[in-house]
Amino acid sequence: MKMEELDPILKDLIARRHGYLLIKDVEQREIPRYLAYIWLSNTSMKKVASGTFALQECETDWMFVLQCRLTESVFSHRSALLLHSYIDHEDFMTITVPRGYYHREVLDKGIQVIQVQRDVLNPGIENVRSSSGNEVRAYNIHRTMAEIIRRNDDLTEDEYQAVLDRYFHGPDCDLAQLSYYGEMLHARLKVEKAIHSLR
Repeated sequence: MKMEELDPILKDLIARRHGYLLIKDVEQREIPRYLAYIWLSNTSMKKVASGTFALQECETDWMFVLQCRLTESVFSHRSALLLHSYIDHEDFMTITVPRGYYHREVLDKGIQVIQVQRDVLNPGIENVRSSSGNEVRAYNIHRTMAEIIRRNDDLTEDEYQAVLDRYFHGPDCDLAQLSYYGEMLHARLKVEKAIHSLR
């Protein structure tokens, strides 16, 4: 493949990722990665993670970049609430990872990390959009609510009540799903108490 043929393909991939180029996206197009690296060497794109590059003028999408670096992480708790638009800010990012998972990025950035067994990690994961429009992995709102009910020390009392009221009295509410995740997270009694107090 000639560089003039590669150029529009890679620029299209960058546009789709809102200013980012992922080598895995290139390979999915059956383009050899070495061609992408040759193309990158003639640009001003910056490396932000292994196999991940960003335009210089691109505002950093920290959630997207974090998951490019920590490939097994899932946004949870307060970060998941932010992604589901249940709160409008977060003071720190919270991720859930498999027990024993280690990455220096976690220590360097002061990220709150929840470790769980692998069989508990995957249920409830879905792709959602970051504020920059990139897809990131987070727990669905039902698992997130079960987690928040189980351990709500990341929220102020007013935030906690507002989140509960919105869920239980809004279109997202699914008591069967909430109860399922409550059971899985060993928080059945707390979830039942929350259901009875707010329904």
